[in-house]
Amino acid sequence: LLSQTEDGSIPKVISNRLTVLSSGEWLIPYWREQAKAAIPDSGCGRREDNSSSCILLNGGPCMTGAEEAAGVLLSKDQGATWKPHGAIVSRHTSLIEGSLVELRNSTLFMVFRTTTGCLFSAISKDKGMTWQDSIAMGIPNPNSKVQLLKLEPRGELVLAFNNHRPPGTYRGLKACKACRTRLHLALSQDNGESWRHVYSIDDEISTSAVRLHYPCLVQMGSSPVVAIVYSRFYLGRKVGATSLDQGIRFSLMDMSDALNTKSSFSLW
Repeated sequence: LLSQTEDGSIPKVISNRLTVLSSGEWLIPYWREQAKAAIPDSGCGRREDNSSSCILLNGGPCMTGAEEAAGVLLSKDQGATWKPHGAIVSRHTSLIEGSLVELRNSTLFMVFRTTTGCLFSAISKDKGMTWQDSIAMGIPNPNSKVQLLKLEPRGELVLAFNNHRPPGTYRGLKACKACRTRLHLALSQDNGESWRHVYSIDDEISTSAVRLHYPCLVQMGSSPVVAIVYSRFYLGRKVGATSLDQGIRFSLMDMSDALNTKSSFSLW
């Protein structure tokens, strides 16, 4: 779909599913990520900026070859041919593992994992051809993957995410430096303008560095029931080698009560 030799031979990565737009186009979120062995180039660095509600850390220098950026692969012929579009960047962080939905007004809304302690998002009003600047959402993110889902038939958005920031950041976890925990669901009923916490899936805090991450969401038909699948394991060698409470987890969540509540209450 996209050769390694394009864009200065920077690696291209995908991690989320294909989205079919209401107008028929197919979109796959992807990003360009520098290899760990790339040579630093002081000519393009990320700067520190604490002006938003999210504490933005110094992300370090860019690498030679090409700058990291996110975008989409677009097909207008049901996968026969593909073209890359978008170069979504932030001077504060890499934007990776984008999760994409088409809103009720046909705007595309994509959410990104970052290194800043919170999620970033970007929108496109022309089916992914071009993208507006990415912005911080203020929703916590400990540099872990999230999953965004649009519910039918009314278009509410559900977000599966780790509801905490990394160690060393504002409200970051102190009891477990390597944890990815507090796997929660948030709901937006206004096209992503505001969010509220609705469910806690798994909240373990462990000195063995529990990892509750890489969630996947699926709506069961057009019902208010959402399936969530995620990975659960321990980084700590002792517990990780012996615990039977590890593997792939599956849960069903009935969203009926949350969907019928119009409260703007938020909890991060």
